[in-house]
Amino acid sequence: MIVRHWRELDDGHCTIGRFYLPARQTFFTLERPWLGNQRGVSCFPAPGTYHAIIRRSPHLGITYWLHDVPERSFILIHSGNVVAHVQGCIALGLMRGWLRGERAVFQSVTAVRDFMKFMGGKPFTLEVM
Repeated sequence: MIVRHWRELDDGHCTIGRFYLPARQTFFTLERPWLGNQRGVSCFPAPGTYHAIIRRSPHLGITYWLHDVPERSFILIHSGNVVAHVQGCIALGLMRGWLRGERAVFQSVTAVRDFMKFMGGKPFTLEVM
């Protein structure tokens, strides 16, 4: 299965975008800004094609892991609202807006639960544009 990740804006503080699933379902995304692929402070390279598999995180439980990102490790898809909640990972939300002056995604726990249910634990390919 292919999930398309369209990055819409990098404002130097965060990167926002959307996941497009084959069933026409979408999720909003929030990531760190592009800072040269630095671990923990930058989003990962785009454009690119990455493979996601299920992984158990000690802190996040069962989540998807992009296991083939060059020079990076543990890029996960998980819940979070603002850029401080991700360290190179992708936060999903059902809505987006502003929270205390920062861009944010909302209803993130629900979005991740819905995404995990839709994906059914199956591996997928993430095409980042």
